[in-house]
Amino acid sequence: MNLLHSQVHHHIGHRGNVWSTVSRKGLYEFAMAFDGLDQDARTWLWNRVCGDVRLAAGLDLWIAAAHDLFAMPVARPFEVHADALEVWSRIKANGNVGTEGLKYPGYLLEMRLASSPERLRKAGSSSYWLARRIAQGRVLASLFAPKLPSKD
Repeated sequence: MNLLHSQVHHHIGHRGNVWSTVSRKGLYEFAMAFDGLDQDARTWLWNRVCGDVRLAAGLDLWIAAAHDLFAMPVARPFEVHADALEVWSRIKANGNVGTEGLKYPGYLLEMRLASSPERLRKAGSSSYWLARRIAQGRVLASLFAPKLPSKD
């Protein structure tokens, strides 16, 4: 789906997840596309992100940000999560600097969102402690995965 690709492109591709930033242009495009989703598209998106806590964390952050900044309506099965709204509030209030003193503040904020009990439950985990450790390990592994070779 284009909406998910665009959100990942702006959040991961532009390294917003590293620097704790949210592209306002990308967020506006996301809000317009999200608002236009019908129930079938929302259901497809929900099913796609529930199994991946990192994807769910990024999407929840952008939903909270678009809801706050553009008054984007949020319909079921999605909702504005308090933890995502808190992370967005920190990003917005600090001029896109999320955690003082860290070289890459976005990683810590992303791990906090990705390892929340609710997101882990949606991903199908029955053991919170184990699932949290697995999710944190997956987030860390994905951050340090080798880059794909350039096509140049």
